[in-house]
Amino acid sequence: MKKCKKAVSIILAFIILFSCFPFNTRAEEGKQTTPQAAADNSNLIYGTNGTITRAEWLHNLAVLFGMKVEEDNLPDNYFSDITEQDAYYRDILLTVEFGVIAIEAGGKVLPNEPVTREFAAHTMNYCLGYKLDEGESCTFKDAAKLEYPEDAQIAVNRGWM
Repeated sequence: MKKCKKAVSIILAFIILFSCFPFNTRAEEGKQTTPQAAADNSNLIYGTNGTITRAEWLHNLAVLFGMKVEEDNLPDNYFSDITEQDAYYRDILLTVEFGVIAIEAGGKVLPNEPVTREFAAHTMNYCLGYKLDEGESCTFKDAAKLEYPEDAQIAVNRGWM
C-alpha cells in the first residue's frame, strides 16, 4: 500500500511539475512563451496565463503531499514579505514546518514571483526524498550559478527538465 501511495504521489508531482509553471523558450529575443494552464477538477490552484507563483507552487505541494498541523502548531512568520492576509499564508508556513523551504529570519519568500525551474526541482526533490547518487556530479555548465545544483541535476537525470 505504501508503494502505491508513493507511486500516486510521484505521478501527481510530475503532473504539477510539467503543467503548472512557465517554461522559458527563446522564440524571439526577450519574448517569453508559456504553456496554457492545465485544466484540473481538483482543489489545486493553477497560475494565471500559464504562470504559477511561488506561493501557488507551495500551496500545491502542501495539498498534494497532505501537509497538515494543528492550527496553533504553525511556525512563527519570520518572513518580511508575507502576512496573514496573503491567500496562501498558511500553506507557505506549512511548507516551512515540513522543511520544504528554509529561508533565514527576515528573508523573503517572494510569493508573487513566478516559480523557477530550480525552485520547483529543489522543493519537489525534497518532498519526494530524491538525492543525487553518491559520487555523481553536475553535468551542466552553469551549475556554479545555481543555489541548488544537485537538485537541478536530479531533475535532469530523471528527465523532468
